[in-house]
Amino acid sequence: MEPEQALVEWYQGDIGRHVWSRLHEEMPSLLGEMFGYVGVQIGLGALSPSLLASSRVKQQAGMATMLSGADVLGRPEALPFAAETLDLVVLPHVLEFSPDPHQVLREIDRVLVPEGHAVFIGFNPISLWGLWALAGGGPRQFSKRSGRAHLYTQARLKDWLALLGFDISQTRHLMYRPPSRRALMTDRCGWLETMGRRRFSMLGGIRIIAAKKRESTLTFIKPSRRRLRVLPGAAIKTTPKVISSERHD
Repeated sequence: MEPEQALVEWYQGDIGRHVWSRLHEEMPSLLGEMFGYVGVQIGLGALSPSLLASSRVKQQAGMATMLSGADVLGRPEALPFAAETLDLVVLPHVLEFSPDPHQVLREIDRVLVPEGHAVFIGFNPISLWGLWALAGGGPRQFSKRSGRAHLYTQARLKDWLALLGFDISQTRHLMYRPPSRRALMTDRCGWLETMGRRRFSMLGGIRIIAAKKRESTLTFIKPSRRRLRVLPGAAIKTTPKVISSERHD
């Protein structure tokens, strides 16, 4: 089973639906100040509603490794988008599943415009959720035995982003309750959320890191209008008003 398919199935289950709902509650305040023309959710693009739904970018698309329900088919290590054409990208669990997270970050740097934003969502390894995922409690590919995925610490991700010229704008943590259906669906463990946010904020099970690409030393003139442009040969849905193909001759 493809890693993304396993994630989609997990997010369609009881625990996953709860996490997806919490992420949607968090997105308006997180994305509210991120403006632009084009935004893409890279990974889980087939899930609905999109994590970009509350953003202010004018054109939104979802990319997945499986085209069913997504707008664009592609791999995070070789994004099918033209250079410096995206204002916002949201990446749920992409780095965890990628065999080459450094290449994913280089691709994000390539496709983002200067001062564009990237939002990385994943399990926090320093949490009950991280231990649970590594033990195989989440999607099967999160099992340590499979060797298919890795959970990275916040410090490591920040170092990688800094090397590429990104500034961290926000870091948030969610989900302080144990990753069990009973704990999530009842109010008995609600006090853990309150105490976690106040005293152990870094131990939330889901971590969100928002980063901003630094402006180039060269003068960058923003176009008055921009569309999502995919590279030739990319598999896309027929949405000509939103997506165009760009050739580099």
